[in-house]
Amino acid sequence: MRPRSTCLLRLPAVVLALLTFAGAASAQSTQPVNRSGQQVTGENYTGINLSGANFSNATISGSSFIGANLANANFSGATITSSGGIPTSFGGANLSNTNFTGAKFVAANIQYSTLSCTDFTNSDMSGVIAGAALTGLSSTCAPVFTGATVNCGIAQFSSQLNLSGATVPPSCQTPKPLVANAAAAGAPAWQCAGVTPSGYSNWTYANANGGSDSNACTSSAPCASVKAALAACPAGQSCGALIYFGQYMASQTVTLAANQGLIGACLATSGSGDESNYYSTLALTAGVTGTPVLSSSGATHAAISNFQFTGSNASSAASAVAVTLHLSSNSSLSLQNVTVIGATGGVGVKGADNTTTPSNGGGASGQTGASSSCAVAGGNGGNGQSGYSARSKVDCYGYACSNNSCNGVIGAYGSMGYSASYSNGGSVGGVACQNSPFFNCDAGTGKSGQAGQSGQCGAGGVAQAVLTGTYGPAGWAPLPGGTGTTGGTGGGGGGGGGGGFCGAIPLTHSTEHTGMVGGGGGAGGCGGGGGTGGMQGGASFSILMDGASTAALTAVTIIGGHGGQGGQGGAGHAGGTGGNGANGGSKSGGYSQGGPGGKGGVGGGGGGGAGGNGGPAFGIGQVDGSTITGDAPTYLTGYAGQPGLPGSGASTSNNSCSPFSGDQGLAGRVANTVSFQTQ
Repeated sequence: MRPRSTCLLRLPAVVLALLTFAGAASAQSTQPVNRSGQQVTGENYTGINLSGANFSNATISGSSFIGANLANANFSGATITSSGGIPTSFGGANLSNTNFTGAKFVAANIQYSTLSCTDFTNSDMSGVIAGAALTGLSSTCAPVFTGATVNCGIAQFSSQLNLSGATVPPSCQTPKPLVANAAAAGAPAWQCAGVTPSGYSNWTYANANGGSDSNACTSSAPCASVKAALAACPAGQSCGALIYFGQYMASQTVTLAANQGLIGACLATSGSGDESNYYSTLALTAGVTGTPVLSSSGATHAAISNFQFTGSNASSAASAVAVTLHLSSNSSLSLQNVTVIGATGGVGVKGADNTTTPSNGGGASGQTGASSSCAVAGGNGGNGQSGYSARSKVDCYGYACSNNSCNGVIGAYGSMGYSASYSNGGSVGGVACQNSPFFNCDAGTGKSGQAGQSGQCGAGGVAQAVLTGTYGPAGWAPLPGGTGTTGGTGGGGGGGGGGGFCGAIPLTHSTEHTGMVGGGGGAGGCGGGGGTGGMQGGASFSILMDGASTAALTAVTIIGGHGGQGGQGGAGHAGGTGGNGANGGSKSGGYSQGGPGGKGGVGGGGGGGAGGNGGPAFGIGQVDGSTITGDAPTYLTGYAGQPGLPGSGASTSNNSCSPFSGDQGLAGRVANTVSFQTQ
């Protein structure tokens, strides 16, 4: 609670992969964390499930286990100390069956921890801060102190603990009442973290143990809640709300007004000598989400001291933001001996699957190629070959047309299908000559048009490059991942070739027949649409300052929270089918049949949307020039939100292109401080 320098989180990647932050979406490993014999300096295990973890013989310096589950964890032989003036904190942690045998506590905080079957055998507890009350002491399985060396802070609980086998300093004394004339002299009747408060015209009081919000909020009849103590302050006057040592919960955001002070860790008796390290806690009740623990709007000359604030996780979806302390509208707030713990941002919304069915290619009718809503028409069928095309006469001798007389007999080819992946039309049928009047001209049938080529699969969406999100009039806003692109259109089928010229000379006279027309090509299918990108996970701010607010910091610790998980990208849609080509003109009598048009190509499937980036985790967010003065805070940095999974690309029947999924989102940004300008 008394930071003096900046300390950054240093966690090996293998450890990060094993952690589950309170309220986070990351999966819990089945293997406990093992840091046995290692250096653990400035690490953030706040709210993490570390049941069964092994920290035996480790040197643990200035790290946070606040609110962590350390049931059955092993700290035997560990040295537990400070870093940069910050003790290692087990505040509010579950220490049930935790093994501290032979551990050396140089600087450690166990205020508000659950002590059930906790084993301190042969440990040196000289540097332990236990607080003014053992709020988590088990009535069925007491902690063990056999062979331990304890300090006066623990000795003050000798009536509650079995210290018969421990070494207790002989200098420890029973706490004494405060001086009786303190209230009579106009000063508060309570000491707060070892100091008698001063500087306010009015005083209100709250005590979670024995107080009532129906009371007058005086020292002899305190309220029970922080909110009631502040509400009892006279409007427009300076007022200090004195909050007794203890844990406080609120069902909604506590608001601090101008010229108000919120002073924690107060006592009605003098303690064991380490009261300056005590603190009260404030958090929101379970189930309250999406709101700061404490806010100040336009609160000039406000102050907070000797408190630990624990943020409330954001609502589970829609990229909701988690903010622990919020300063706005030119607030000026002084923070002294304060710890602020960030929470977990909301999960990003999944990108939309593309549900729009693309148009199929139209089928051709007769000689005309089919049309398409995505402008990929089929080619027209070719005209039949005429005996009068580019020649003056056809002579047939025997059973075949002579080369000399057949040259230059020209008919139309089928037209090409349209689009970049068009197909060629069929060739005109060949000239067929016979001297039989019953010759049916089968050799002159026009050639089929080629089928249209399949459209390419759409590209997947690209991950969003901006990791911080943006800030607008409504506050912090997430950014989505990229949308998958639409698949390519199938090519139009080629038109069928016209039938060839047919001639016959049965001895006395000749007959000539122009070939029948080719069938039109089918239109190409339209490409399927891409899925939209998943939304970025919600941001976590331990302290958020906007509206040109100012914070003056003295001995402040900022513990980062956890960004929300990014949303999955949406899936693309399959492409449309190609239309069928029309048959060529049917032969009749001696005519040559036209060729059929080609089938339109299949559209390509749409690409999947990119996954949303993980939400960012910021210690302090400064918006539009909000400023920080005083001491540099101590930071234990938070955790990035997990990236969103990619959306899948769509496959299309009879299309061989491989569908493209979107990119996976990126991990959110983690930073101790960040600056935004309202956009």
